[in-house]
Amino acid sequence: MRTDIDTAYRILAAEVVRLAYMDYVQALQREDRNAADTIEKFFRSQWCYELLSGKVDGEVFIRQGRKAAKWKSRLICDHISRH
Repeated sequence: MRTDIDTAYRILAAEVVRLAYMDYVQALQREDRNAADTIEKFFRSQWCYELLSGKVDGEVFIRQGRKAAKWKSRLICDHISRH
């Protein structure tokens, strides 16, 4: 029974962080600094650290999110310029 609860908690924690990451990339693409700053605070928070069981530093999500936002923005610009 304890294993089921632990597994459910890990799944929920991963989903919270995953959704925050997706929101972060979208905020960067929209150039919404207020939203991006708020999500960066979350990634740097003790709560995020605990959700990740201390296995991943939240700074990793910030760096990867910035890369993803730039990459997706380039894809969108390339697509628009071809049409």
